Amino acid sequence: EPDFRPVIESLVMDHVIPAHRDLVDRAANVAGVMAALCADPDGAGLAAAETGFADLVSAFSTVELYRFGPARVDNRFERLFFWPDRRGRGLRQVQRLIAAQDPTAADAESLAGKSVAVQGFPALDFVLFGAGRGKLTEQPDGHRCLYGAAIAERIRAVSASLLDDWRKTGGYADLMLNPGPENPVYRNGREVMQELLRAIGEQLQITRDFKLLRVVGDAPEQAKPKRAPFWRSRNWLRSVGGNIDSIRALLAEGRFKEALSPQQSALIEQVLFELSQARRAVSRVQTAGVPVEAAVRDPKHHETLGYATIPLGSAAALVEGRLPAALGLTLGFNSLDGD
Repeated sequence: EPDFRPVIESLVMDHVIPAHRDLVDRAANVAGVMAALCADPDGAGLAAAETGFADLVSAFSTVELYRFGPARVDNRFERLFFWPDRRGRGLRQVQRLIAAQDPTAADAESLAGKSVAVQGFPALDFVLFGAGRGKLTEQPDGHRCLYGAAIAERIRAVSASLLDDWRKTGGYADLMLNPGPENPVYRNGREVMQELLRAIGEQLQITRDFKLLRVVGDAPEQAKPKRAPFWRSRNWLRSVGGNIDSIRALLAEGRFKEALSPQQSALIEQVLFELSQARRAVSRVQTAGVPVEAAVRDPKHHETLGYATIPLGSAAALVEGRLPAALGLTLGFNSLDGD
């Protein structure tokens, strides 16, 4: 089989681990900002929390595709990102905790034992930007603010556990870099590459189908803006753009061409072209700075976002079909097939 180690090493050491390290740093910043806001609430502190949260969403969007391995332990991924919440059950749980001023929700340790839906990004998005957010600056150590601080600390703790499981001796990076008969997860480099390509393909499908198509619909009047993640904080397209950028970086800098024949290496450029087209379209609407509802209802923005799904679909088809074939791999079914 081709020597996949240079590709795997580049992806894991130059992208996966640094991206998780950045997530931990951003999460620690938000945890500190939220603690400061609760101690001394004012408009400047709230603005700092909002900015920190936006940066944290960007950091998470670059690790979102790594749903395997450490992310599956103890439901870590769901603890960070319980989405889509199709029936609003998670939101109702968050609202009940705030309405009841549940003291166990204001402590990170006790919050860890509650539903995954009340301790991650969607929950903090509602605390900072949802109905009743004015209470964040009403008084020191208010319940809503302390709950938000507890969520931020949970995000930091889960992010730190992910990073540790990736980079520790004998951790997931070692498993990917050293496949073999004694490896409990990967027998050879082919299986590692299949895992990575499947993750990229799944994220492209999620970004296209769940984050864009199910939000914009076929026409402006059919759009469902509240299906978008982070619609309250206006970080929806920041999340979409971050997903695209992370995959572009993996393919552009991940030494894939070294495992491809000269005749097949152009496939990488084809995928990158499609991703660039999608990213430009998303950026045009993102830079307009309008609320999600205005973006999907406006005919011009709606057309631009609808267009973005076309190159994303093309990129997904290349990643899930032609690229694996060129590498001598078969991806099989992914976790989204049949959804």
